[in-house]
Amino acid sequence: MVRIEDITLWSHQKEAIEKAKEYLDGANEKSFLLKLPTGAGKTGIFATLSRVVYSDSNILIVVPSIALRQQVYDEVREKFWGKTNVDPVNLEEKYIKQFAPADFDIIRTNIESNTSNSPFILICVINTLHLLRKKNPDHYRFLKDHVDFVIFDEGHREPAFSWASAVRGIKKKTLLFTATPFRNDLKLFKVDKESYYYLSHQEAINNNIIRDVEFFQFSLNGKFGDWIDDILRTVNQQIANFKSNGESLEPKTIIRCDNKESIKRIVNYLKKKRFKVLGIHEDLGNERNCLNEVPDNTVLANYDIIVHQFKLAEGIDYPNFLILVVFEDFNNERSLIQQIGRITRNNNTPAMKSVVICSDKQAYDQIWQKYLLYDNNIVEYNKLYDLSDFTLPNERISWIYFNGEFKRVSLKQQIGENDIILPRRVIAKDVQSTFDFEILKANVEEEIEKYDIIPINAFELANQGYAILYEMFNNSPYVKEDVFIENKLGIIIFYHINNNLFYFSTDNIIPGCINELPNLDQSVLLRVLSSSKRFTRINLINSDVGRNTIKSNNLTSYALEKSPIGLTDHNQVATLTEAIISDGTDISRRYVGLTRSRISDYKSDYIPINSYYNWLIQLNTALNTASIKSNYLRRFAQQINVPNDPTPSNIMFDVDADDLSVFRANDRYHFEIEECSIPVVNKKFKVIVSYNNNIKKEFPCSIEFDSKTKKYKIKSPNLSKLLTNPANKENFISYLNRYQPIRIVTKDNKAFYTSGNFYSPKLDLLGRSNDLNILEVFTSVQILKNIKSEKGNSTTLPTSNNLWHKDTLFGIVARMGKGYRSKELSNYFSFDILVCEDLNTEMADFIGIDTRKNRLVLIHAKADDKRLSASAFQEVCGQAVKNLDFLSPFYEKEPVLNVKRWDGKWKHSNVGTINSRILCGNKNGSQIWDLYQKMLKDPNTKKEVCLLTGALFCKNDLEIELQKTRIEDVKPEVIQLVYLIRSTWSAVSSVGATLKIFSY
Repeated sequence: MVRIEDITLWSHQKEAIEKAKEYLDGANEKSFLLKLPTGAGKTGIFATLSRVVYSDSNILIVVPSIALRQQVYDEVREKFWGKTNVDPVNLEEKYIKQFAPADFDIIRTNIESNTSNSPFILICVINTLHLLRKKNPDHYRFLKDHVDFVIFDEGHREPAFSWASAVRGIKKKTLLFTATPFRNDLKLFKVDKESYYYLSHQEAINNNIIRDVEFFQFSLNGKFGDWIDDILRTVNQQIANFKSNGESLEPKTIIRCDNKESIKRIVNYLKKKRFKVLGIHEDLGNERNCLNEVPDNTVLANYDIIVHQFKLAEGIDYPNFLILVVFEDFNNERSLIQQIGRITRNNNTPAMKSVVICSDKQAYDQIWQKYLLYDNNIVEYNKLYDLSDFTLPNERISWIYFNGEFKRVSLKQQIGENDIILPRRVIAKDVQSTFDFEILKANVEEEIEKYDIIPINAFELANQGYAILYEMFNNSPYVKEDVFIENKLGIIIFYHINNNLFYFSTDNIIPGCINELPNLDQSVLLRVLSSSKRFTRINLINSDVGRNTIKSNNLTSYALEKSPIGLTDHNQVATLTEAIISDGTDISRRYVGLTRSRISDYKSDYIPINSYYNWLIQLNTALNTASIKSNYLRRFAQQINVPNDPTPSNIMFDVDADDLSVFRANDRYHFEIEECSIPVVNKKFKVIVSYNNNIKKEFPCSIEFDSKTKKYKIKSPNLSKLLTNPANKENFISYLNRYQPIRIVTKDNKAFYTSGNFYSPKLDLLGRSNDLNILEVFTSVQILKNIKSEKGNSTTLPTSNNLWHKDTLFGIVARMGKGYRSKELSNYFSFDILVCEDLNTEMADFIGIDTRKNRLVLIHAKADDKRLSASAFQEVCGQAVKNLDFLSPFYEKEPVLNVKRWDGKWKHSNVGTINSRILCGNKNGSQIWDLYQKMLKDPNTKKEVCLLTGALFCKNDLEIELQKTRIEDVKPEVIQLVYLIRSTWSAVSSVGATLKIFSY
């Protein structure tokens, strides 16, 4: 039987083992952290604990990679004991296996059929444990029932929330080994901050356990070959230096690249220089000078230089690596520290420094010194710490004077349901009757751990609700290098009401399990606007993804439903809308996000949770029973089911600038995507990304539609590696696939996809609802059927009583509609000032001013004997649009000649003379113009454009054409008229005026 005293161990290894034993034998339920730099012998600690100190215990050893799994397996079984002169035969018998998910059936059978009852040591990568938990809970439960404790080696990896969940789910004591602890190690694994083992990097160097590091710089002058030649000169100089100073090991060199192409390029160049070089990358074939996996040390010994990207970052115990060349930068500083760890192992005492050759010696040396200071700070502080330690409250302070009030200080752990107030904001999701609220709670708690937050508390709410409180930390943007921590309280609340799930987060934290739930159908979502009095805002995105089209538009108005139909409205997809809603005597503004199923009421007050729940009940009732009365949104592209062929022909990224700004190229650089609209050919497309002083790279991508999730899935391994969010490590492609901020035109151009939904951008010329029908701008007056002249003539329609003939359009206006047995005409043309502006450079045929009703009206008249004549109608529309500047309050050019002319006569050789152009009102031309300008600048003035037609236009004829069921049956001239009227209506509306057309 082997005792710990029989094993040759460093003093720090013995100390770490003793600390671990105190923890494992004690009552502490938190995880125990052991921090040792790379090369400090942690696998020896694994082996001693698992085979000697706890020889009768069942132990699970979890590592981050397959390479480390193999290394730990070899060390625990035999290799470590060979280094310490211990014969493994003398160790207690144990069943030792490394395994992947597919191996566990056999391993479990062997353990269950083990007649000798010998304990086991099982070794796996963390993803294996995660997969067992998710896909084979029975095997996971077996581990949970049989394992005595867990050894988890995270190395230099940034701990993921899924790792912690998989390890914590075993519910056994855990030894957490790390080389570089970061703040979320403590958060995710619930590490005890008071009890731990910590060997600083500097102490390990001082005790000759590992080597120190020295930095050198290579030149970037010239071309690629010049760079490599300069690197080789420095490498050769350092090898000579090692040998001259008595280094017993033969120095080997690691060259680190950022991609497969650089690896191949360097390998080929060094081969020509007759170097013994090996390239290692997962996408390289097993050919001469190239491998896709790291070989054992006997193979590595045959080469002088190894070129790689990630493969030599961990799991390599080869002390001959003494030189590191950083040819291309790392994404983060932790990765650099990890890579340096490969060259700091020490087989000599005293040891020479290892060598790092890089493109910026000063920058890398600074990173290294910052790491040593950070590492040593924990030793000085004598306690582990994370972000929560920056904002610990003074629990003796209960009251404070703040913002003009005496306030009780809230201790975050004591905040409960009755202390919380919320805004009226929520995301509404569609859930089925089989929905399991308990599973959702567990999934939300698990998934939010990947965010940079520290959970404070979680508790049940009445009426099947749940609340999670957390603390969020940010660094102030106003400090350059240092950290000034800013913290805030965050809240997540969700309720299950009937077939709807209502979810709210103060910081827009939306876990995947929430995001993947179906949004409410837009027709259902809009029911919460059933009490709307008017629409005030709408955001639109264009389904036309052409290079020069306007991509999006934000429209606001007092009442949008009164606005005219735009020529391209059918191309637009409504993404959000706001309306004024009425709830009895309470009137407020309600926002509905149509693509992400969001509902918000804009009210200044926050409300308690019980009132918030009552608000959700009101929304739920509306979603299930109400109907929206307005048809305003029907003018835009309508949501449809998934088309028969969703194959994309064009894609455009539609990422909000704020969302895009959180991603970085290589974890540090802002970037731009060169082409917004990209053609897709055979489900493939290319993205050009520019970053770091206009470095441009092209990335091939593929895209498929997933019929199960009804989402598009984009794949691009290289782009995924380049663009990541440093805060949560999510890559850009994963973000696109999760939130779908893309616009896609399908192959047949019949459907448009955006934000997870398909739309039909179909032109609805035959729209018949009140909000779509152009007939609403028409007023039919039968007397106009017989009016075929604008001004008359001196023979058959002469002037009389100093006015135009009564059977002309000018005569109707001059008489202000009186005497024609038409209330429509007499009411509309009831002015207290009326001026004829006809002839020469006219503003209109007539200008009408109604000071009693605060109206300014520009009147344009056109008569013809052709019914539904598009060409004739185009003339009067063109005249109206041409003079719209005169309805702008900012139009400064005064029509001097026109105003002077108002005080004179109207003369026409073929018609006659009207003695005064001012037909009504006790003012001269200059006074009328002053009044016109004054009213024009008054925002309460109602501005109108009136088109007065006679036999030219029949409203009934147009109505008959628009009632046809097929657009193919509509007369071509009518389609032209519809476009013309819509265009004119839109132009008139653009200056804040309304359009009125009189016809018969």
